[in-house]
Amino acid sequence: MAFNISSKDFEPDIFALKGYVEKLAKMDPSTGVVSQNVNEKRQFDPVRLLNTFKESINALKELSNRNQRRVEKLEQVCSQQEREHEARIRELDHLYTDAFRNFQGLEDRITYVATKVVHLGDQLESSNNRRARDFEAETLMRYLAEFYVSGKPSSPVFTDPGQLPQAADIIFKLNMLAQELPYEKYENVKRRISIKYVEIETALVKNFQEAHISADVPRMKVYAYALQQFSKGHSDCVDSFINSSIKKTVSSQATSTDHIFLDVEKHSAKVRDQIEFVFESPEMVNTRFIQNVFEKVLLKHITATLDKLLTEKKTTEYLMQLHELYTKTTRLASKLSRPDMSSDPGFMSKLTKGTLFNKYLSFYSTSEVDHLQKRCSKMLAQYYESLDIPKRSQGGLRSRVLKVSPDETYISEDVCASIIYESKKAVCRCKELITDRELSDTVTQIYLKVLDMLCSEHFDYALDIVFSSIPSSQPHSAPSGQFFMVVGLINAQMPLIENLFREVIAPCIKYPQVASNCLEKKRKVITNIEQKVEQGIIRCLNSMLNWVRRLLSAQQKSDFKPEEMKMDETTLTANSTNACSEVVRYVCECHRVIHNSLDGKNREAVLTEFGTRLHRTIYEHIQQFTFNSTGGMLAICDMNAYRKAVKLFENKLLDQLFENLQSLCNIFIIASENVKQVCSEEPLVGFDRMVLMAMMQLRADYKKTKQFTL
Repeated sequence: MAFNISSKDFEPDIFALKGYVEKLAKMDPSTGVVSQNVNEKRQFDPVRLLNTFKESINALKELSNRNQRRVEKLEQVCSQQEREHEARIRELDHLYTDAFRNFQGLEDRITYVATKVVHLGDQLESSNNRRARDFEAETLMRYLAEFYVSGKPSSPVFTDPGQLPQAADIIFKLNMLAQELPYEKYENVKRRISIKYVEIETALVKNFQEAHISADVPRMKVYAYALQQFSKGHSDCVDSFINSSIKKTVSSQATSTDHIFLDVEKHSAKVRDQIEFVFESPEMVNTRFIQNVFEKVLLKHITATLDKLLTEKKTTEYLMQLHELYTKTTRLASKLSRPDMSSDPGFMSKLTKGTLFNKYLSFYSTSEVDHLQKRCSKMLAQYYESLDIPKRSQGGLRSRVLKVSPDETYISEDVCASIIYESKKAVCRCKELITDRELSDTVTQIYLKVLDMLCSEHFDYALDIVFSSIPSSQPHSAPSGQFFMVVGLINAQMPLIENLFREVIAPCIKYPQVASNCLEKKRKVITNIEQKVEQGIIRCLNSMLNWVRRLLSAQQKSDFKPEEMKMDETTLTANSTNACSEVVRYVCECHRVIHNSLDGKNREAVLTEFGTRLHRTIYEHIQQFTFNSTGGMLAICDMNAYRKAVKLFENKLLDQLFENLQSLCNIFIIASENVKQVCSEEPLVGFDRMVLMAMMQLRADYKKTKQFTL
């Protein structure tokens, strides 16, 4: 069988070895691998299949030989083309070498000719310059002769007003020449030239002013260029231009600060364009113009505004206006500043601080700190006045006896927020108006004033007032949680004070020593507040527990040793005793106040201390009674009520303490013969023997039986 095999069958995208072998096997039906008819069954012939594979292999070898011959033919063609290309490259290389050599020679020739031309040009220029100088000298001598002979020049250049710039150049040179002449022989000539010099200089300045008034900028440029040789005339020309321009700087309708600064900015930009077109040295003229604008326009407005506020003693408005004016001035200076304006890089800064605001910046720091203190004192005074209490006196807590309201905390969150806001505004002004060491010292003083007003005055005063209202011994009424509410407000404000230092104050302090002193003073103030808070909490807890003891003192001896015949109506209808109910109600109220006033570790520590002391108080309380079995049931009911109340504290230690106390009360209801066995089992096995014996001694039948031994 003949196989039709081509190279396309072996393309990488379509060729698969396994599939190709299957294809070869199926190409010859006589092998029996596949049947043309589905119903026809052929027997597999392996010999025929082997022959088919051999024929296909021979066909593949023939295809490989043909491809090999084609490859060899293509390689011969490529080799021939490579040799031809190499020969062409060698030929082009020779042509390039010849061209480069010719170009080098041409370049040398051009350089030689150029050198000759330059030399010739120098000689021609030298000759022309000599002729020009001779011609200029001859012209000057002719004009000098007119001054010498007739006394008054008659040349058209001096009589024609249209040739005034040319006359200015000539008279300047004649004046320079006249300086070299002997005075005795040429006195009259020198005097006449000097008179004409002044006359032309004055005329140039006058014409420049007229051109400026008529806004004829090209004529201004002509006369300004002519006047640059006249030192006095050029200075008068610049002064005239600046003074005339300043008069147009601010419009008559501009009365507010915003309008004035806007007019100055717009007009200065317009004048700068004129200066750059008219004058040969625009940077010098522009510098003088800006300086005059600041000194004659802005200084007048700044002085009038700030001096008026100082006279009227409106410190708040004065500081706000000073900050606004300074900010607008620095922003304007930045917009008007150019790198080529002055040789002094700090020119605009010196002009702003030294000329405009030096008078006010010299005492700004003191004014800012004093104003903050007065503002804070006023806010505190208004707050205390609204409460009808006096401000803290210098000699003690208060100037008269206060009737402390149990619902008042004596701390205003609004006042605290206002004081912090005022301090932030003060620091914002300081960052604009002062720098370096003065800035560090001033912001430190501001922060210390905030600490003094809030901590040493406001918080400390509130703590003292409420502390004085806490009963120190036996209270006659239930102590409120007023002190805890005050502490809660202080805790809420302290992070704001800390954030003020971290975010506002600290970035402004660049000197480690200043920062260290500030931190040390802050630590002392806060430590003093913490000590007072701690003392107040201890006194408050003592007062609360004294009230608990007073409530427990209402407990009757018969509460835990009722008569047996009244057992049903006593134990079965009551969950706890009246004294216990009152204590639980008060403890829940104390927990509510502490929980709402404190947070985090402070809340946990205070509740733990309160719960621990409450446990000790109740334990000591039950030591005063004798219990029969019915009273023991009541005691267990009381302990269960206490335990439920303490669960509000969410403290595992307290839960365990009160659970243990309830377990100890089980001793009161155990039969006397079972006491020893129960005490050796859970949960009583872990208790100290002295504690268990102390509880056993509280049983009503302790002295009647001899079985209470461990």
